[in-house]
Amino acid sequence: MKKIYLAILILLGIVNLYAQDYYLIQLNKKENTEEYYSNPLKMLSQESLDRRIKYGIQLDEKDIPISNERLNQIKKINLVYNGHSKWLNSLLVSIDDISAIDELKKLSFVSEVKSLVRNESADKILQESSQDKRVVNKDIVYGESDNFIKKIKLDVIHSKGFKGKSMHIGVIDGGFLGADTITPFKHIFKEKRIKDVYNFVAKTKNVYQQHEHGTTVLSTMAVNLNGEYVGAAPEANYSLYVTEDTSEETLKEWMYWVQAAERADSIGVDVINSSLGYDDFDDARYNYSIDDLDGTTAFISEGAKIATSRGIMLVVSAGNYALQKWKKIGFPSDPEEVFTIGNILNTNVGSGTTSYGPNANGSIKPDVSALGVSIKTIGSQGTYKLSSGTSFSSPTIAGAMASLMSAFPKVPLETLKQIVRESGHLFPSHKNNIGYGYPDFSKVYDVLSTLSTKEINPITFKIYPNPVTSTVKIYTKNIITSIEIINLNGQLIKGKQNSKEIDKSSISRWQI
Repeated sequence: MKKIYLAILILLGIVNLYAQDYYLIQLNKKENTEEYYSNPLKMLSQESLDRRIKYGIQLDEKDIPISNERLNQIKKINLVYNGHSKWLNSLLVSIDDISAIDELKKLSFVSEVKSLVRNESADKILQESSQDKRVVNKDIVYGESDNFIKKIKLDVIHSKGFKGKSMHIGVIDGGFLGADTITPFKHIFKEKRIKDVYNFVAKTKNVYQQHEHGTTVLSTMAVNLNGEYVGAAPEANYSLYVTEDTSEETLKEWMYWVQAAERADSIGVDVINSSLGYDDFDDARYNYSIDDLDGTTAFISEGAKIATSRGIMLVVSAGNYALQKWKKIGFPSDPEEVFTIGNILNTNVGSGTTSYGPNANGSIKPDVSALGVSIKTIGSQGTYKLSSGTSFSSPTIAGAMASLMSAFPKVPLETLKQIVRESGHLFPSHKNNIGYGYPDFSKVYDVLSTLSTKEINPITFKIYPNPVTSTVKIYTKNIITSIEIINLNGQLIKGKQNSKEIDKSSISRWQI
């Protein structure tokens, strides 16, 4: 957001504060679905279809675009169109004349017009934004990136020849200023590894002339200058998307984010890194609460869940809110399916600012952490700079996952994530600000190398909530004949037959 506000503009803003409100228009079942199912290349690239085939993911109605006929009918009404999502089957609009709501409800394909105002009495908040063929390689000298790469032993995977080749990473950020001209990135463009770009805020393909946050994030993954600086996935392909409007903080950015994820899916991206997070807005009436961090309440989080269901490894920074009033992880890092990344120091404790979990359902968040304090990145001038925050620990893990996926392309994503969690230095314990701690990708590689095909099938059950409160529950499609709680001495504490849950509230901590 802009750091300077002219007094007269602030006054005018207050007078017209609630002139327009945000609404989410939910649509009925899409039409012409059979046409798209019969001709899937009308909606998805071959790369996207190949990814779904690899992971056994079926096409569904979420993949089908919203028809132009429906969009055009809505745009004719007296409202401001801010964007739409095929995944959510909805449009984000601004309305100042409530008669438009009645007109929308008359449309046969509109199922709901939902106000996104959450607190009518809230005052407007003005804030400043904060910047936030396999060949075994010769020895790699990481140079300025040595500390954050070797902290998670990613160099071991790189040394075996796996550096993200054939993987496609989508980067959702606030801008990639100078990335198309500075020397450290020239090899990426020369090798034609930038596959797609789009600025969802400006509605152009210009992503290189505003804000350098995305440039610094990209450098931690994509740069490949042996002896000087080598990123986490230096041989991967990249697509760059701008969704952050640095002039304001509004719900439009959430819709831009979902649109970027949809576009990344449609062109066949394998991994998405999002070093963006949200906790409140300029207009506090739209603010969500900590209780809404359940992975489904916020529509950006719902979009994130859908992205993972398309076979995308979605890696999101946890946020830097620990010293702020919010303190918790931000949206959209709250869904259980999202790989959420915290910020850890070289001393193996969380940074002072890294956000806290768990999410509202009790799922451990962040999942793991990486070094993200005063690490070297490359800015818009092509020179090194010190950067801190989960914005930089997240792409380290995103790039690491891409390199891992290039080594084990047939392993289900949930299995990869779980083995990475289990490699964390705290596992099986965890801390609310760094999850299972920093992972060991050397250990992950060894585990995956020794598993049989049968053993790397997708995880077919879940135990929740984590941490457990009073009742342990198991989600599975299989029949459970018995559940047993056994302490560290191997003693049976409690058991239950033919049930998928067991109450532990009567068990004292001395028994365990």
